[in-house]
Amino acid sequence: KYHLNLLNPLNPLNLLNPLNPLNLLNLLNPLNPLNPLNPLNLLNPLNLLMLHVIATPIGNLGDLSPRALEAFKSAAVIACEDTRRTWQLLTHFGIPRPADMFSYRQGNEERITERIVADVKAGKEVALCSDGGYPGISDPGYRVIRTCAQEGIPYEVIPGASAVNVALLMSGLSTSSFTFRGFPPRGPGALRNWFAEDADKEHTMI
Repeated sequence: KYHLNLLNPLNPLNLLNPLNPLNLLNLLNPLNPLNPLNPLNLLNPLNLLMLHVIATPIGNLGDLSPRALEAFKSAAVIACEDTRRTWQLLTHFGIPRPADMFSYRQGNEERITERIVADVKAGKEVALCSDGGYPGISDPGYRVIRTCAQEGIPYEVIPGASAVNVALLMSGLSTSSFTFRGFPPRGPGALRNWFAEDADKEHTMI
């Protein structure tokens, strides 16, 4: 009866028993932050694999953040919209060209998404950027981010320059509610219909 007492420290069912796998202090407990298999543990090898989504300057190179610089420096792979533009950016800040830098643009997104995901899974640190602003915002990028989110692959978005926010604030229009519609169609009829969809709405449209 004594050994069936859950308060007995020798009872393996006692949650305070350090040998109990349910004890949060037990290194085998997957919820223990020191457990190397815990996804929240920074020592977990899977947490060292990282995709960095980097916002790049849209005019003033001084807008590139220190975090973005560090991500570029540490990246073994850079996937960018235009390798020539990104190489100019890296050169300006004295960042060596990585061993692997390739174009990720409209037209090759599906194929290159698979390559980026494979690189991260292989233990490579990958930086994703566009020619200006955030990749994925009216630029290629959202597909690889969506894939990482679906597969549980660690990624981060590094804040930086955004044409959307700048346009909104510079307009002087209401910022309490707004819609970003992206690039409008070029044809006159399609363009009229495009604007007509939001003509009666009171929020700001970008």
